[in-house]
Amino acid sequence: YIAASPFDFGMYDPSSNIATTSMADIDINCDSISNLTIELSNGLNSVNQQRRMSHEARSNEFLNYSLTQDAAHTRSWGLASQGTALTSNTTSKQHLNIYGVIPAGQQPWVGYYRDQVTLTLLP
Repeated sequence: YIAASPFDFGMYDPSSNIATTSMADIDINCDSISNLTIELSNGLNSVNQQRRMSHEARSNEFLNYSLTQDAAHTRSWGLASQGTALTSNTTSKQHLNIYGVIPAGQQPWVGYYRDQVTLTLLP
């Protein structure tokens, strides 16, 4: 089974020079497979592997963001074909964190932004 907590960046302040960060939890229990590869898709709005959240009402407005394997945001988390999937060599229950960052300096339209990222387990 896979269970994930909601990922919510909260409010983004375009006047701040500090990136907006967040974290979500994932619990995985896959007893029958060892050496799992855990992929996160690029989302529904990505361009050139850059994840983007889309504005709820303005389809041409986006807010760039990244998902990473570490709180320092140095190890991107994506697809195996991009070399950024997470590999695990255990068959026990696992608790993982996904770290997210919205870079500072963007000037988004006011409103709600969202994206849908798919988590895939590969043997």
